[in-house]
Amino acid sequence: MLAIGCFRSVFASKWINCSRNYTITSTELQHLKEALQKNGFTEGQSDELITDLTPHLHRDSVSVIRSSLACWRKNITSSKEQSEKFEQLFTNVFTEKEPRLLLVKPEHILQRIEELKSLDLVRGRNDLWTLFRKAPTGYYMQEWKEFLRKYYYITYKVLPWLEPKIVRDSLNPILQYPPVIEMHFNNIKTRFLFAQRTGFKISTVGKGGKINLNTLMTYPLEEYLKIYSPNCTMEEFKALESLNMQAVGEEDDKLFEELVELAPKVNSKPFFDTAFKETYLISDIRQ
Repeated sequence: MLAIGCFRSVFASKWINCSRNYTITSTELQHLKEALQKNGFTEGQSDELITDLTPHLHRDSVSVIRSSLACWRKNITSSKEQSEKFEQLFTNVFTEKEPRLLLVKPEHILQRIEELKSLDLVRGRNDLWTLFRKAPTGYYMQEWKEFLRKYYYITYKVLPWLEPKIVRDSLNPILQYPPVIEMHFNNIKTRFLFAQRTGFKISTVGKGGKINLNTLMTYPLEEYLKIYSPNCTMEEFKALESLNMQAVGEEDDKLFEELVELAPKVNSKPFFDTAFKETYLISDIRQ
C-alpha cells in the first residue's frame, strides 16, 4: 500500500484517473471514504483502501462497495459472531489481504459461494468465514477452473497418499489449511512428487503432528525438506521443479484438466464483467 500521506496529496487534487478511462472526482472520493467509515473502517484504513482500489474504481464504485459489504456480512457470517473482535477480523480481510473483494458485486459473491458449496468442502457459514478470513484471494477471487485444478489434484492425488500417514479428521484437510489453494499449481505438484519419489515412508515418520497438508505444502522449503526428504538437497528439489515445468506429471495434468471440464457448471455467468477479467480473475497467486 502507498503511504497515507501520498494518498492524501492525490485525494486533495481535483480528480484522478481510474479504470476504463474513468475520472473520479474528489467529491466522489469523499463519498467513497464516508461509505467505508460507515462500514467500520477507520479513516486511515479508508485512505489506504482507496489508494489500493484507485486503478479499479468506476462510476458505480460507492454503491457496489456498500452492497458488497452487506452481502459479505449476510452470507459468510453469523449474527452470533457480531462483536468488536469480529468487526476487526472482518475489516482486516480487506485492509490486509484482499482489497478487491470490496468491488465484487453481490450476484458474483453468491455465485462463488454456490460453487464452493457444490464441492465436498464447506458445510455452512462457519466454513465460508474460515476461507474468507484465511485465504480470501484463493477462494473468492481465483478463476474457478484454476481453483478446481488445484482442488482436484490435492483431493484425488495428494490426500490419498498423505492421509494414511496422518490421524484422520472429519474436517477436510483443505479447510484445515486454506492457504494451500493460493499456491502455484506447479509448486503443489512439485512438493507432492518430490516427497513421494524420494522414498518418504510411514516407517520413517516419527514426526508427531508434523505430517499434514500444511507442512507438505506451505512450510518454508528448508523445513519441508527436513520433514519429508532429510537426505535430499534444495538443489535436487529445484531440479525436479524445473522438470515439472516441462514434462514430469504431464499425464496427471491432462487428467485433472479433464476433471475440471467435467465438473458441474453451477452458473454459466462470468464471475466478473468481461472488462474487469484481467484485473480480477487471477490464474495463479503465489509464485
